[in-house]
Amino acid sequence: MLLTNKKIHNDYRSKRLNQLRTAYNKQPYTVELDGFRITVDKGVFPPDVSFATLKLGELLRNYHPKSAIDIGTGTGYLAFVLRRIGTPIVYATDIHSPAIKCVIKNIKQNSEIVPIKVIHSDLFCKLISQFSVLSDFSIFH
Repeated sequence: MLLTNKKIHNDYRSKRLNQLRTAYNKQPYTVELDGFRITVDKGVFPPDVSFATLKLGELLRNYHPKSAIDIGTGTGYLAFVLRRIGTPIVYATDIHSPAIKCVIKNIKQNSEIVPIKVIHSDLFCKLISQFSVLSDFSIFH
């Protein structure tokens, strides 16, 4: 049984690594996620192959924060979800310059979700004084 579970885990891991390699190799590309037109630029994490990102996007629909930060925004997908559910103040932050350029491009392609404040920042250091609760993927107030 243990060997079978280990083999299943290794097969799953191998499949996921291949999906990520494929996504990175085809960058830049554009995909539709939840009605958003998302361009995944070279070197930016592809949300369309991330189960955790897509699941978090689904879970966020159950919350209605007054403000939120999408840390490590990448393409901006989670920030877009936050705006769609009615969060009035949304920050999209990333330390990776290509991600900042990518999210700005994606905001232009999805103008119905503005405004989103994009900030080139290491984690939340430029914003911490504005929020009282911190969580893993996004910060809510």
